[in-house]
Amino acid sequence: MISQTTVPEASNIADYAYDSDFQHAFAMSVGSYKKSALDLYLDLVAKTPAWIDFVITSRNKLVRLFGLKHLGNFRGIERRRKMYKVGDKLGIFSILAMSEQEVILGDCDKHLDVRVSVFKSDENDTAIVSTVVHIHNLVGQMCLFFVVPAHKQIVPALLRKWTDPGSRSRRFNRVTDK
Repeated sequence: MISQTTVPEASNIADYAYDSDFQHAFAMSVGSYKKSALDLYLDLVAKTPAWIDFVITSRNKLVRLFGLKHLGNFRGIERRRKMYKVGDKLGIFSILAMSEQEVILGDCDKHLDVRVSVFKSDENDTAIVSTVVHIHNLVGQMCLFFVVPAHKQIVPALLRKWTDPGSRSRRFNRVTDK
C-alpha cells in the first residue's frame, strides 16, 4: 500500500525540509525487505516505467533550448557496478549521504536544489520516499511550476510498480540478494 505522508522526523533530510519551498513524501510497505536504503533505491529505479523515462528524456531535450542542464535518466544505472559511495552519480541524481537506513540523493544548480531521500523504517516495515526542493531564483520557480504536477504522478507510479508483486523479479525481492 502506498500513501502520502510527511517527511519523517527521524530522517536526515528532515532538517533540510524545514524551510523548503516544496516537499512531498510517500510511504510504502516493504515487508521483509532487509537490504539497504540504497539497494531499495536501485530496485525502485530498475522498475522505472517507460513513460517516466520518456518524460525525463523529453524534459532534457526541451531545457537544452533554454540553456538548462541535461540531468541524464534512470536507464543504464549499473546495479552491481561497484560499491557506490557518496558523490557517485546514479541516474539523474548524485549520492549526497547514505547509511543502511537512508540514502539521500540530489542535484543542485543555480536555480534549484533538489534532494530525494529513501528512508527505511524497520519498526513498521515501511519506506518513505521524500522529495525536498529549495528554489534559488525565478527560473527555479518556473521549473518547479512545471515539475510539481509531473512529480506528483511519477513518484507514486514508481512506487506502485515496485510494490506490484507481478512486476518485481525474484532476484530483487530476495532477502539474501546482495
